[in-house]
Amino acid sequence: MKFIKDDERFLANVRARIEQYVKKIDAGQVSEEFVAFELLCSIFSGHEGGLEAEKIRSAYPIDSWRENNVEIPVAIIRAIVGGWVKYQASEGKLPLGVAYGLEGGGKGKRPMASTNQTLNRDQKLSNEVVLELVLAERQGYPISQDAAIQAVTDREAVGYGTVCNAFKNHGAATHKLLKGKD
Repeated sequence: MKFIKDDERFLANVRARIEQYVKKIDAGQVSEEFVAFELLCSIFSGHEGGLEAEKIRSAYPIDSWRENNVEIPVAIIRAIVGGWVKYQASEGKLPLGVAYGLEGGGKGKRPMASTNQTLNRDQKLSNEVVLELVLAERQGYPISQDAAIQAVTDREAVGYGTVCNAFKNHGAATHKLLKGKD
């Protein structure tokens, strides 16, 4: 990604680009989502080139854009911009979801949303087992790991093996965190 160093030129270009895109949105030529990605890249390049946020904000031709802002960590924006740049550089050969690492990208890989959903489910099941163990111990009636897994299996209506594997993969770290919080 090239970073523009000439501050005034950059700010004038951003302002003109925003105005041009607003007209295209109004004419139905482009979507707001497309424009958001494009402008995010432009604005971020100014930040990466050393411009202060206030200077960049001054280039926004729309008052509400200058006045209504949210601070977002640069690392998050960099990931969004990086995915968009990767998508644009592929000239349509790379699906947007693949450019962002959201889709499997072929070769039997599962989409990130599916993988994350499974991970979240497993962490939840593991947390439930740990809570069973810790709460029983704190109440003075410790139970076995198998009994805690069975309790979660029954309550969540999932297979014993599913809960057992989830606990095996995630339980130790969670248990350590909870045990340390007396």
